[in-house]
This record gives sequence, structure tokens and C-alpha cells, in this order.
Amino acid sequence: MKKSIQLAIFVVLSLCACWFAGQQMKAVRLAHQEKSDEHETDVWSLAEHMDSANVTIEGKAESNDYPYGYNVGAIEDEQVGRAILLTPGTEIGWEGTVSETASLNMGFFLHPWVADGSDGALLNVIITAGGTEHDHVFEVGADLQEEVLSLGEFAGEVRIELAVSNAEGWNTDCDWVILKQCSFSEGDFQGK
Repeated sequence: MKKSIQLAIFVVLSLCACWFAGQQMKAVRLAHQEKSDEHETDVWSLAEHMDSANVTIEGKAESNDYPYGYNVGAIEDEQVGRAILLTPGTEIGWEGTVSETASLNMGFFLHPWVADGSDGALLNVIITAGGTEHDHVFEVGADLQEEVLSLGEFAGEVRIELAVSNAEGWNTDCDWVILKQCSFSEGDFQGK
């Protein structure tokens, strides 16, 4: 009988210790989550600013012929989630100030609905700083490609433009470039 009472007390104490440890772990996890959420709001993302007056869109056409009702802008569907659509003849641009540690983080690919019909596309990133234009061109295919452009050499006022083009001999058929990510690291960019 004495052993069963000791065993019962041991089990109850063990359960209490596990419950307290679980509560501590939960508190740490929630504090970490809150800190992560705070940092996420500090990151400048093009998708979050598409509707602001600071972002310019050129070549936008609205029509029922387009699945989203237009040929450039923010989209959301079951295949790509929330993203930005860019097609040939369109351009997205914005201005702001970048720090010496700034980098533009991008993730892009051709929309899965039409990727098989495309012969490829080029994503042009044009950075204008101090009156000088710097072009970066990336080939876009069906697979997600991630690129990080260091902007430290442009510290100060910049204008960034994104456009879709083609290499010589390529056509514009099905060249729906999806920007899954287009953002700056925390504190590295201040939009105008």
C-alpha cells in the first residue's frame, strides 16, 4: 500500500512538472511568435504596397479576357497563392531610400497555368540611382528562382522598375511572370 501511495504521488508530481514545463514552453513560443510578427511588419514588400500611390504601374489593361481581369497587378489563386503578375509590355516601379546594407529579395517563376506554352521570359530589374541606370536581367522558367540583389552601392535615393521582355527569337506567348516575393530586409528600404 505504501508503495502504491508513493507511486501515485510520484505520478501526480511528474504530471505537474510536465504541465509547468509545457506552460513555460508555450510562453516562450508565443513570445517568439510575437517578435517574429513584429519583424514581418517592418519588412517592405511590394505585394503589400501595390495599391499605394508610391507604386506606379504602366501598361495595365483591364479585360474579361484576362483570368484576373487585368494583365499586371496583385493576384491570388490556388496555384500561386498571393503574388504579383507581370506580363510583357507592363512595368511596375517605385522610389525610396535604401541603406548601405540593402538587398532586394525576389522569388519568381512562370505561372503554372501557362508555363508549358512559354518559350521563356526575361525579368528586367532596372535600378536608377544618381542619374545612372543599372540593368539586371534574369531568365524566368517554370521553377521558382530566388535572387538577392545587393543595393549597398546605391545607398540613398533609388527608383526600381520591373518589366518582362524576351530574348531574341523568343515570343511573348504565355509569359506570365509571377513575383512570389519582392521585398527588402528589415529597415533597409524607406518608400517615398
